[in-house]
Amino acid sequence: MTASGTWMAFYVGDYVKNTLKLTTRQHGAYLLLILACWQDGGSVDGDDETLATITKLSMKDWLRDRPKLAPYFEATAQKWTHRRVVDELLEAARLTRERSSAGQRGAAKRWQRHGGAMAGPLASARQNDAPSPSPSPSLSDSPEARASRARLIPEDWQPADADLAALRTERPDVVGEVYERRLRDFRDWCRAKAVTSHDIASTWRSFMRRTDAPKEATRRFNGAQPAEHRPSIRMAGPACLWKVRLSGYRPGDSWKYEGDPPGGANCKVPAELIGHWRTYVRELEAAG
Repeated sequence: MTASGTWMAFYVGDYVKNTLKLTTRQHGAYLLLILACWQDGGSVDGDDETLATITKLSMKDWLRDRPKLAPYFEATAQKWTHRRVVDELLEAARLTRERSSAGQRGAAKRWQRHGGAMAGPLASARQNDAPSPSPSPSLSDSPEARASRARLIPEDWQPADADLAALRTERPDVVGEVYERRLRDFRDWCRAKAVTSHDIASTWRSFMRRTDAPKEATRRFNGAQPAEHRPSIRMAGPACLWKVRLSGYRPGDSWKYEGDPPGGANCKVPAELIGHWRTYVRELEAAG
């Protein structure tokens, strides 16, 4: 899934709201990463050399800015994936398919109105020129038939257990009252827009993935004000959450999370991550 030749939707309000703490240089790097993800199907290679090249930063500057940019992605050693870009690529592909189907239906109607007189001669020409007869398209493959398979989403539609399990994997924070509110939003949207879909479950999951993070999920453990919106963290699991916290922490800084800082008697950080964090800090100090 690539986006060559496809325009990209850019929601200025969402971007500004979620990037208030970035510096000017970090804004530029983040936008370049978004554009690269758009061109490459939602993800880019996760090695620092590639990421520094994409952002046009020196390795020293990239390693300094990396901890601030990582929370905006589903970051692994192999790939940096931007979930919003993936969703928008799917939406752009859907719109392209719909427009193509509409164009084919329009062409078929024009042919029915104006092409009848030429049908016989053209059929004879094809029989004489073609090395073998082309198979006739099935009625079920016509644009009209494909369009007819899209059905109106019922107001009382309920996701199956498998759909709920898939959503919990992607968005474990969308539960309880948050889930019920978004399900009501989905039904109101379907009713108001008379939404049709070829795959209702996929349409529902795409809608639910766009849920803003609940304030309870972004509140720090010490009861302070909510942290900035970090969509990739909440989907990446507890190990990645600790990695992101450690990437922004330096020895001597104030520890803002539960338990003691790394190395303390009541430290809650998984022990296997502390050694990697210390190596990371040493590399930063050597690069700086």
